[in-house]
Amino acid sequence: NELQGAIDGGKVGIGKPVDLNHPLIARFAAIVADLDPGRRFLPSSSSGPRFSAEAADFGKGLHWDVHGPWKLPGSMDEWRAYWREIDSLFNSEVGAPGASPAEVIRATRGDLPELPGTVDNPLWRRTLWWIEWPEFVQELGREPASLDEFVAWSQSRQAEALHIVSAALKSKFPRCGGVIFWMGHDSFPCTTNTSLLDFYGKPKPAALAVGEVFKHSINA
Repeated sequence: NELQGAIDGGKVGIGKPVDLNHPLIARFAAIVADLDPGRRFLPSSSSGPRFSAEAADFGKGLHWDVHGPWKLPGSMDEWRAYWREIDSLFNSEVGAPGASPAEVIRATRGDLPELPGTVDNPLWRRTLWWIEWPEFVQELGREPASLDEFVAWSQSRQAEALHIVSAALKSKFPRCGGVIFWMGHDSFPCTTNTSLLDFYGKPKPAALAVGEVFKHSINA
């Protein structure tokens, strides 16, 4: 997964997934062909020719199976525009962060403070990639009044973001063949993550938003 560094003309291409020109991957492919000849072998996911899709290169035929993004790069309008214009054929890893329910955070925080939800708090720093406390402050012009307020905002933001992804890519079928969300469920209790289900298996609002898009057939 996410193996980058395709070898082209003896040079390693950063930002490009590995392919069968890489000697180790070629050896893996040969082993699979020998032991399980009916199985399709993919060198990596994403499988390229680009690791991720860049808006500046939409329409150039460079985005086949891509990964990301996992976080809004700017406003929700920018996110919506990105997915409206993307030309990928398959999106094998996409996500957006959303906080765990307040009760999960409180039940598992130990002696650490539940707030603030920033990198300065060790409770939140454990999954620091997904912290969006600054985004709340920027959007509302103030600090969250409580954990419950921040969780409600974060989960609503995740739900809207993934609903946009689902609806946009579904509308492109069959040119776009599908999407896989990272990730399904939390395997450990955490403050925030890109999961659709929390640590106890309860759907976040994002799971319901994605389900709303895909509960009907493609032709519905």
